[in-house]
Amino acid sequence: MRHVIFDLDVMRSFVAGVDLGSFAKASARVGRSTSAVSAQLKRLEEQAGTPLFRKEGRGLALTEAGETLLSYARRLLDLNDEAASAVRNVDLDGLALQLRFSRTSESMAHHDSEVMGWQEPRSGRRWSYGPHRCGM
Repeated sequence: MRHVIFDLDVMRSFVAGVDLGSFAKASARVGRSTSAVSAQLKRLEEQAGTPLFRKEGRGLALTEAGETLLSYARRLLDLNDEAASAVRNVDLDGLALQLRFSRTSESMAHHDSEVMGWQEPRSGRRWSYGPHRCGM
């Protein structure tokens, strides 16, 4: 049995195509041409050694092997993205800042707000800088 290493870019195209229901739409999401995504998927089937898609009406549906690979592809991509965030020491998932805005009738006419401060929900850290102007 040969050693198979799946390409994460190909996995990302595969997942995007299934999620969007169209590999033409997936090509826009992953920044590749439709023909490039088709070539990626053909290579993915070759690596898997089994068909991942079957014809269903005018479209394609996943085979049982395709469903299995989709599950692994999602996990691999999640793990990859988690690792990338960890080594950059950035937690993108769940990081949210709560901004407190103050609007006056005068600023509403100009679509401006004043940022009065912010709070990071997880740690509870807050800073109150305000008022600072920001356009909205």
